[in-house]
Amino acid sequence: MKEGVRQFGVPWLSPTSAARLLTCPASVVGLMTGAPPRSPAPSTRTSAGVLAHAALQRWVMADDWRYGDRDGVLIDHFHAVAKDRKVAVAAVMDGRVTEARLEQRASSLGELMRQAGADATAKAEVTLHDNERRLWGTLDLLVTSERGVWLIDLKSGMDAAQSLLPAVIRSQLMIYSHLVTAVHGRAPTWMGVFSLRQGAKQMPVSQSDDSMLLGLLDESRSAWMANDRPALPSPEACRHCTRRPGCDPHWIALRAWEDADGLEGQLLRAQTAENGRTALLVQNGTGSAWVSNMRGEGLQELVGHRVRVMRIRRRKATGQSSDPPQWQATDSSAIASVGD
Repeated sequence: MKEGVRQFGVPWLSPTSAARLLTCPASVVGLMTGAPPRSPAPSTRTSAGVLAHAALQRWVMADDWRYGDRDGVLIDHFHAVAKDRKVAVAAVMDGRVTEARLEQRASSLGELMRQAGADATAKAEVTLHDNERRLWGTLDLLVTSERGVWLIDLKSGMDAAQSLLPAVIRSQLMIYSHLVTAVHGRAPTWMGVFSLRQGAKQMPVSQSDDSMLLGLLDESRSAWMANDRPALPSPEACRHCTRRPGCDPHWIALRAWEDADGLEGQLLRAQTAENGRTALLVQNGTGSAWVSNMRGEGLQELVGHRVRVMRIRRRKATGQSSDPPQWQATDSSAIASVGD
């Protein structure tokens, strides 16, 4: 490792920030320096994915995963989390779908964990640090036993639903693998994601890939510290980027993406229905388009502003070809004003 990466003032990298650094250095913000970062506080949000993660944590802490006839209790934990956070599963976007997926996948997740043997110990939300490399991360699920270590990253969205894991997820898993090796003294026996959509997807553990990744991170972090931070837009890297609303290179690139999930232009109208959801009419140089099912307050105040709407889905055309394109908001959609 380069000497510069041993310095106390060098920023810490998590699996998420490390993957961002390798895919789009301009997207990396808010890195911590100094002492090792603390474990993040549990999320109290009420999206379907957050509820599923919290349910998994309860399932593991209660040791329900250990017994095959207790796999279905994962659904009970899901309902309990929703009740504690005062939301109805049916009212959460994709809540019922996530509930069904948890019920469908609980047994296969339990079977994967029980491969570690009867002496296995499972922990959820495990934070590990490599002080020398200035790397850290919080694993969704870690199962250890005499047979080895099982590293499982829970995914509820589309990011892991592809036949091949995206490069960002592979990079994140490799950082997790390095942390497990550094802390536990042995590489994971099984490493991969567990997708609520498609089940387990294993990623091979390779020492040479690990060494190559660490070298790239040293170089990329040194360049980032020297303010060499180019914007390299891609659908994968940009989707959840915190700098997305104001990143002009992204919005220029998005115009050419086949599966674009964003729309920019002047907000002409905002119509709020009785259920509190709002339909937005946005106009730009190519015409106008509707975005339905948008959540949030203050949307009426943005009428007349130039806005950028993110993480939305294009709906299939059902009317006349001359009708404005239709988009639908998701539970992670957002809107930002970028001027009058």
